[in-house]
Amino acid sequence: GYRSYTSLEDLNKAYLDLIAQLRLHQGDGLAAAIYTQTTDCEIEVNGVMTYDRAVIKLSQESIAANRTLYTPAPKVTHVVTASDRSPQTWRYTTTAPAGDWFAPSFDAASWSEGQSGFGAKETRFARVGTEWKTPDIWLRRTVTLASIPDTLRLRIFHDDDVEVYLNGVLA
Repeated sequence: GYRSYTSLEDLNKAYLDLIAQLRLHQGDGLAAAIYTQTTDCEIEVNGVMTYDRAVIKLSQESIAANRTLYTPAPKVTHVVTASDRSPQTWRYTTTAPAGDWFAPSFDAASWSEGQSGFGAKETRFARVGTEWKTPDIWLRRTVTLASIPDTLRLRIFHDDDVEVYLNGVLA
């Protein structure tokens, strides 16, 4: 989606993160991606280069990262079914919970229960199972893994700030 960056460091960090995400999506079957903001225009400042093309804003490291997209796709193993593949049941509340709500021992039995995804029905590209229109929401879901992978990545579809806790630890 559209984003604007206030520093070259932030732009380069976000670009490298985008390339890393694309690699994971390749492992999940992605065949193509397009970066549409090649130059700044009007009030936008998130291009690869300035409007007059005088300054290339992406570092050599960021540009070189594109090469990884032409190597064989990584193997992606889903250790927990993602909500975009099959609706999952979550406990949720839209009222700020107690400070330890993310602890493994927290009892969320009084919270509402709903099917993922959470959001406004008209949200573009979202599969909404439970309508949510308040400013904040807290979600909990318990999953059991047979083993912990060496590298673990989370797929989150959200257009704002999000914090994720695994076993009570901020991920």
